[in-house]
Amino acid sequence: MHPRPLCAPAPDGCGVRRLPGGQHRSLCAGAAGQRGCQRTGCRTGGGGAEPPPAATSGPAHPGQLFWSIRTHDDAEAGLLWIHLQEAQAYIYDIEMRPSVRGQGYGTQTLRFAAEQARAAGIDVLALNVFGHNDDARRLYTREGFIETEIVWSLATPH
Repeated sequence: MHPRPLCAPAPDGCGVRRLPGGQHRSLCAGAAGQRGCQRTGCRTGGGGAEPPPAATSGPAHPGQLFWSIRTHDDAEAGLLWIHLQEAQAYIYDIEMRPSVRGQGYGTQTLRFAAEQARAAGIDVLALNVFGHNDDARRLYTREGFIETEIVWSLATPH
């Protein structure tokens, strides 16, 4: 998977920001899955003109990077969780609030994730998506991701 960022403007004020100590726990508590570590990040301008400072992962979770995605008025738009591994960068979670979906925040967040992988010298950015999530699948395809695995399941009622 090699995302090919397209030339499209970011939504006005789209960015990520570093959270003050302990504030990441409120994001972790409200999110699904096995989170509970730390979320750190940075803030970029409307077009991502300034490169963000590197996020820190901490000794307990090496390579795990977290950001809070922000709107132009600094409201939370979503979150991004990347794990930088030796062979690939893996997006464990990328979520946008329903109120900002379709406005470019997801696109810019994916592009930011690809920038983080490139900055770490990693050539592959991977993620999973549920088959029923058509909007996300369209976004990933548009950004250059390709399907590499399909998991089948069977309901086995009792």
